[in-house]
Amino acid sequence: MKQLLFIQAQERFDDAELPAMVRAVNQWQRLSARPLVHAIAPGNHLSMLNQDNAHTVAEILRAWMALEESVDSAPEALELLSA
Repeated sequence: MKQLLFIQAQERFDDAELPAMVRAVNQWQRLSARPLVHAIAPGNHLSMLNQDNAHTVAEILRAWMALEESVDSAPEALELLSA
């Protein structure tokens, strides 16, 4: 089954924001018939795609695609996505 990828900006992931972020991820999960994969990228909503951070987003996308393509690569991909 195909999974949805939810990439969250690191700036929004701190102890004060954690309960709100957990609720947001849970709400997305309830809205989807497919499993949700949650990953965190450095930066904020805009800067996570700038030159300094884009390589991390690319790594997250590669790991997520590996999850979709092969069960054998799933453990490495899950490790990257949960970092």
